[in-house]
Amino acid sequence: MLADYGRFKGSRAANVEVHGGASLEEVVIPIISLTLKRQTEIIISIISDNSNWEELETMESFQTYILPIAEKIDDKRIQRVLPKMVKEVEDYIRSVESSEDKYQFSRRFAWRATCVDGSKHGISPLDYETESEYLAAIEDRKYGWRKYLAPSKLRFANPMDYETAEEFHAAVQEAFNRETRARSVNKHNTNDRNIYKFCKVELEEEPRNTYYYFPGSLSLCIGDQVIVPLGRDNKEA
Repeated sequence: MLADYGRFKGSRAANVEVHGGASLEEVVIPIISLTLKRQTEIIISIISDNSNWEELETMESFQTYILPIAEKIDDKRIQRVLPKMVKEVEDYIRSVESSEDKYQFSRRFAWRATCVDGSKHGISPLDYETESEYLAAIEDRKYGWRKYLAPSKLRFANPMDYETAEEFHAAVQEAFNRETRARSVNKHNTNDRNIYKFCKVELEEEPRNTYYYFPGSLSLCIGDQVIVPLGRDNKEA
């Protein structure tokens, strides 16, 4: 194998560059090692002032393939500037994705193409970076009215049972009207002059507490055993 531009004996002349077989420049991979004579400040700039989508894929390749190699280089100067370099790449990619129209519904914003429609609540996915932020905005716009309800209304209805403020307030009004009518009926019954009898009931089990019940039309005598509802659960006793 010849390492220069010589030719084997007997070869004919040629008008092009000639190699005598496989030359070193074709089979040897050169390794270039650089050594600085003195310490100098290393400044690495990889971001252009005019970011645009045409450079985005190139920058992502740099992020995917070059930066991991740089992280393994045992050089204090490189390691010192590497965090700034990583941040510049990340900021560049995010900036292009956010500003270029072609990426508004793809890449990290792909969720915008399939997200729930928030237009009826006046919410647009283009105003939010993440789907979680977008959904939280819809939730707040849809159910935010629950935060500002007067405590006096909560005793009439549970706001969690209603989708809209209108439905809730209608339920509250209906419950209020029922209560008002009931009070009116009770007020008119204060003139009732009938005599009602109540029975004193003593439990057989300890503690032997005493309760009073209205027997209605039952005819009872002292000493009769009865079964009565007891407590909030109306447990038989």
